[in-house]
Amino acid sequence: AVDATSSIVEVMLSDPVYGAEPPHARTSDYELRGAYATTVLRVCTIMLETVQSAKAPARMEVLARWVGLPEWIAHLRNAACHHDLPSLSMSRLAADHILNFVFT
Repeated sequence: AVDATSSIVEVMLSDPVYGAEPPHARTSDYELRGAYATTVLRVCTIMLETVQSAKAPARMEVLARWVGLPEWIAHLRNAACHHDLPSLSMSRLAADHILNFVFT
């Protein structure tokens, strides 16, 4: 979990919105969307699979509710995994929420 959480911080540090400056700033929004999507997907999967039961599997949204993570983050994770990349603004918001969740 520490590795996954640190990857969110690393993406945020490369994001101009959080003050990254060249050469650390990413060159395209698409690349940044991909980096956020990957880290949000990893963190959600790691956090939620720890409460998953092999005997009674549950949807990610249900698992998110069980651990106190907003369900919309599980939806964003599913979108990143199975559909299009989430928007940059939603990905940033998810990263903020996950870090607040982990550190509170």
